Amino acid sequence: MKCAYKISSYSRINILALIFLIFIISQMQAAFGQAAPSSTTTGNVYYVATTGLDSNAGTITAPFRTIQKAANTVQAGDTVYVLPGTYTLTGPGAHPTYSNYASIYTSKSGTAAQPVQFISTLKWGAKIVSTGNRIAWLNDGAYVTIQGFDITGTMGVGILSNGNYSRIIGNHVHDYTSSYCDSSGSGTGIGSGRGNYVDIIGNLVDHLSVASTCPAGQIHGIYAAYTGMRIINNVVNNVKNYCIHVYHAPVDNKIFSNTAFNCGSGIIVAGTAEGLAKNNSIKNNIIYQTVYYGIHEYATTRDGTEAIKNNLIYKTGILPAISTDDPTTAVSGNIISLTATQEAALFVNYQAGGSGDYRLQSTSPAINAGATLGVPYNVDYDGVSRPQEILTIFLPQVLIPIPELQLLRGKLLLLRFLSLKLGTLLF
Repeated sequence: MKCAYKISSYSRINILALIFLIFIISQMQAAFGQAAPSSTTTGNVYYVATTGLDSNAGTITAPFRTIQKAANTVQAGDTVYVLPGTYTLTGPGAHPTYSNYASIYTSKSGTAAQPVQFISTLKWGAKIVSTGNRIAWLNDGAYVTIQGFDITGTMGVGILSNGNYSRIIGNHVHDYTSSYCDSSGSGTGIGSGRGNYVDIIGNLVDHLSVASTCPAGQIHGIYAAYTGMRIINNVVNNVKNYCIHVYHAPVDNKIFSNTAFNCGSGIIVAGTAEGLAKNNSIKNNIIYQTVYYGIHEYATTRDGTEAIKNNLIYKTGILPAISTDDPTTAVSGNIISLTATQEAALFVNYQAGGSGDYRLQSTSPAINAGATLGVPYNVDYDGVSRPQEILTIFLPQVLIPIPELQLLRGKLLLLRFLSLKLGTLLF
């Protein structure tokens, strides 16, 4: 017997509600998910794979073998996608003048509208192992993006970008011991070199040290020197000297929402004979368990326009946690003391060696303690907008078992939203 099933008006409403819910979820995933590649350009697209050949055309079906071949080929507006695999690079390096200096050398510039982009197709899937050269990746091009690479080996510097308006996004630079002992210093994980307006955002930098043959050598997690740097949402840990070192003649730099722990010291901002430090802002950072300083500044090389606000600094070897002898520096809203209960709630699972979970617990003292930074600084390490509000949408009553969502009593409630927070990670 043939049966006809008539959909009731209430069922139709529920089906429409479900469709609308799926749309809302897709929009939230787009808005709150991991950041997409830095820009969309209309230039050529090239591919690099461990199975490729540099005599190939650089297409998806005939990729280049080396990033250097792609670097020599690109022009403004071009994008290079590097497929997962291990790319082992040795001396004498790729720099046209200096031998054993840089394993990868990028010098072609883009423009504001048409940057040159080097992107690992899988975050940290393209693994660069550099040996025999001082720098793993040296960039001299302006408007160049380096995004999503895993970089390690035996060198002094992971990524150094001298190019103005370059972007170092979402890389993992880690686990090497510098044996360079000359006047240029032992090294850093990520540095801006002579560049201005460089973005260093969302990177993980960890386990950098100096060889015992260089007892006075220094190595820092992130090193910036000049104007307009944005050092945001990085996680830096287990570095011999400063987690974040802003020095030489820093002007208008923004050091926001970084998490730094188990380093020699946390953050330094200071000018030198090259110029005063001016109008630098240090906000919403978490600095935990350092051997020496938390936040350190030199008043003799500053012009009094600095701001150190809404940071959490605890368990520093040298007190006070914020070390400044400049009375004109705006210092406010910082947390420098925790109870044992607050300290235990700071991270989900703190491990000094870097193997823990450094997201914030729901009761972390860093939640709701940050300054309002506004666009584009209101996105955390996971690409989620901060602060967030409860989203309420009136729909017919439906119950759908979707993690972190409830549709109940005619309202869609999005759970686990934070407000203002410090550091880089959400709970």
